[in-house]
Amino acid sequence: MNRILKITAYLFLGILGLVIVTCIGLLFYYHSIYRETPLPGATAINQNNIKTMSASEKPILLPAPKKLEWMMGHFNLTNHIEFNAPQEAIQTISKIFQQHLHLTGIANTSGSIKITNNKDLPPQAYRLQIRPNQINIAYGDEQGLFYAFMTIKQLAKQSNNQLPCVKVEDSPDLAVRGAMIDISRGKVPTLETLYGLVDFLSDLKYNQLQLYIEGFSFGYPSFKRLWEKTETPLTPEEIRKLDTYCKDRFIELVPNQNSLGHMGPWLATDQYKELAECPEGFKLLGLIKLKTTLSPTNPKSLELVKKMSDDLLPNFQSHQFNVNLDEPFELGKSRKRPIKDPKEIAKIYIDYATQLNDYVNSKDKKMMMWGDVVSKSPEIIPSIPKT
Repeated sequence: MNRILKITAYLFLGILGLVIVTCIGLLFYYHSIYRETPLPGATAINQNNIKTMSASEKPILLPAPKKLEWMMGHFNLTNHIEFNAPQEAIQTISKIFQQHLHLTGIANTSGSIKITNNKDLPPQAYRLQIRPNQINIAYGDEQGLFYAFMTIKQLAKQSNNQLPCVKVEDSPDLAVRGAMIDISRGKVPTLETLYGLVDFLSDLKYNQLQLYIEGFSFGYPSFKRLWEKTETPLTPEEIRKLDTYCKDRFIELVPNQNSLGHMGPWLATDQYKELAECPEGFKLLGLIKLKTTLSPTNPKSLELVKKMSDDLLPNFQSHQFNVNLDEPFELGKSRKRPIKDPKEIAKIYIDYATQLNDYVNSKDKKMMMWGDVVSKSPEIIPSIPKT
């Protein structure tokens, strides 16, 4: 009992410390955002003009552009605005005006917004100059064009469409900027909520989203009897709608599904309980009873994961698939077949991952997985499939 109390006390102190550190970090973060000096990473070229603007006139651009020069004056973004752009970009620009700025953009060679394609710009890069009577945008690809308008959107929201004059040059430091949202250990979000989340991420120039799935937060058609009376999951139709919504905002919706650990809801069913690595359960730290890991040596485990994936994957346009494979806490701890050699456990793990990768490749996708097991058993790194 004293040992349990000590462990509980250590856990409580650890969590308390984490909360305190997080709060301090948030204080520094919000201070950095709302102080008068430019954001870290931004290059304020024209310091004289910046100093003449009051704090309330200084918009915040996130992420901070690589180059930023504030100037005096404003451009009035009207409800019906004319723009001059390459023919191949007109439809995209009109959609951006309607969906993101909630304005009507009209193609006209004499328009006050001049948009040009500059192939010398790196991927996802743009240049933006706002003057009192004209806006100039240069882009290298459609993503760069979209991000230029997301910067205009941020300025418009903070200025009531009276855009402050500015020069911006920006390109991302990271080609992939993603977010993973847990939709499984709490209320499953509605499609409307997810649309709002995607809009928020696109405003911040994210370009990848994963919805973390374990259990029945996705409505697997082949397993309807396991969830239809107790769960309210996202349906395949809703995922397809969300996938299209993301693509329109240059966000890749990557399928995400647990495929080894975190399989508790499945292993709690009568149909699949015998697929558990520890059917009798296992106590983590002697405190928390778990039955969450599939037995990777049981061929029926991979059969289940394949069938789940066959239901999930057709709803995504992405050519990637995150199978997770993290935190298989019970591996090697079955009472019937305990394994003490960590290298043998690691080999069982990588053999399972390799078989799953073969399946993922057969679906014309590349497999993504977490590295926690690999980091503890680096000898299996050469065995990790290259694609």
